[in-house]
Amino acid sequence: MNSPATIHPAPAGSRNSFWPKARLYAALYLLVLPTTLSLLIFSYYPKYDVIVKAFYRWQPPVINEFVGWLNFKEALTDPQFLDSFKLVGILLVANLLKLWPGILAAIALHRVKSNRLRYAIQVGFVMPMIVPGMVFLLIWKSFYEPDYGLVNRTLNLTGGMQLLNWLDTALPALAGALRPIETGFISPVFGGIGGIIVLGAFVFALSARRDHGPGRFVDYGLIMVGGLIVPAALMAWASFGGSMAVLLICLLFAIGWMVVMAKRLRASWIAWPFLILAGVGTFHGEIWRLPCSLAAALAVFELIRLGRSSYDA
Repeated sequence: MNSPATIHPAPAGSRNSFWPKARLYAALYLLVLPTTLSLLIFSYYPKYDVIVKAFYRWQPPVINEFVGWLNFKEALTDPQFLDSFKLVGILLVANLLKLWPGILAAIALHRVKSNRLRYAIQVGFVMPMIVPGMVFLLIWKSFYEPDYGLVNRTLNLTGGMQLLNWLDTALPALAGALRPIETGFISPVFGGIGGIIVLGAFVFALSARRDHGPGRFVDYGLIMVGGLIVPAALMAWASFGGSMAVLLICLLFAIGWMVVMAKRLRASWIAWPFLILAGVGTFHGEIWRLPCSLAAALAVFELIRLGRSSYDA
């Protein structure tokens, strides 16, 4: 025969543990009660009130007439309401573009191998968030104060002020002497001094490559595609009458280009979006110069590589 089940009484401590836990939870709920009440009053209730008032013809303090869906019908037939969606679309695309520099900077920071350098860069990013702008303003103002500022006192003690006074007259004269060279050769060929700097940056970025096999021409093609994205986007946008859909398609294409670049070039890809953006800023009036500058940089790098190979041989 089976023996009857034995029922063990619950420990006395388990019966008495409910009230200490209840007091603890009550104290915790009391701590979050002010935040909860402020959210309900200042965040959720105004939204609820807006939804309710949307069905009324409302003009305080005398008019409060229920009109149903009339306000929504008038809004949907208002041309200004429909045009506002275009503005929202522009702001959305602008926010997406605004996010990418931060994302690219985070990826680049993650790939920094030196822990000390990474920490220094992180501190440099965080400092403007911690220190108020007024403190920066007062510090820079004290640096450049004419009478006792640190910069002016250092220049006066070291003779740097006399050098600056001399440069103040020598540099304009030098610029005037070099003006024919700039207007006759540099600007037509390179698009200005900035074009030379961008071309040099492109060649310098290419020189960081370690793989010089036949697959490099595929990478060159991807880089050229990146240089053609902005001119093609501008041409397509102008051809379709400023359509936001065209800009969105170009943005998605640019994101896909960066994904492919990341797979092909690995860590070195991160520099190219910034370099191409710098080229866009430099050649904004003549954007066709951007792919031309990239092609010239690729040709210069190949000549340098061939010369280096023949020298090593």
